Amino acid sequence: MTNERIEVLGSWITAIGTIASAIGSTPLRRLQGEDKKKWDYISEQLDFGGNAFQAIGNIVEVAGTDEFTLEVAGEIIQASGNVTVLFSILTEDNEVKKINLNIVGNAQQAFGGFLAVINEIGDIIEQGGGDPTNAFGNLLQSIGNTLQAIGGLYDLEIVREKEALSIDGDGETEVEVSEESVSNPLNEQIKLNGEISELLKYSGSWIQAAGSILTAVAEQRVLAKQEAEKRELENKKKKKPKKKKKRASSHSDSKKIQYTEFKNKS
Repeated sequence: MTNERIEVLGSWITAIGTIASAIGSTPLRRLQGEDKKKWDYISEQLDFGGNAFQAIGNIVEVAGTDEFTLEVAGEIIQASGNVTVLFSILTEDNEVKKINLNIVGNAQQAFGGFLAVINEIGDIIEQGGGDPTNAFGNLLQSIGNTLQAIGGLYDLEIVREKEALSIDGDGETEVEVSEESVSNPLNEQIKLNGEISELLKYSGSWIQAAGSILTAVAEQRVLAKQEAEKRELENKKKKKPKKKKKRASSHSDSKKIQYTEFKNKS
């Protein structure tokens, strides 16, 4: 398998992972009771599997690269960010630690995506033009991860506000407020922060997924172009006529010619 094929494979593995995470982050508000608990479990598994796929995809892309560039550095940082998010999902004993790990993981991915954007723009400038799809895809991924990290900051604020009200902070995006305390302005703020956090996280996840799909499509185009150029070169070689080699005169032939000339003179 060629390096470019390996990069394409890694891009699509990453895209599958981002889609899985985006589905897992999508809220289903109509679900109640046991159905909601089941969806919460499924969404967590989707997020875990999605980030695992993203980490693997980024590492596969690095493996398919011959030289170390800003994009390669970005992919390594993105993979480490996915691993950090995986640790956040596995953390259950400390809600603040769980949220902080998630924020750091998404921030790492956003930074890695930004490095890839810089590298792609540099390549376009150096070549005097080119397809900006890859750069735009990485930019969307960076924006998506940034939104998710900001959503995590709102989750931290919710925990602090709940502690101020002596309510157990569970870090959940959806905040249920009792009828007795609904008049409290802080409860109104908790509810608002929960809605903002939810919006930022699931919209960021889908923006990231859209960006990863664009990046995979761009890598696929590069591969298709390279293979087309290779086929064209092979066809030209086949059609090129072979030059006939001139037969070199042997030593005996030379002697025969000299003998004939001598005989004619005599």
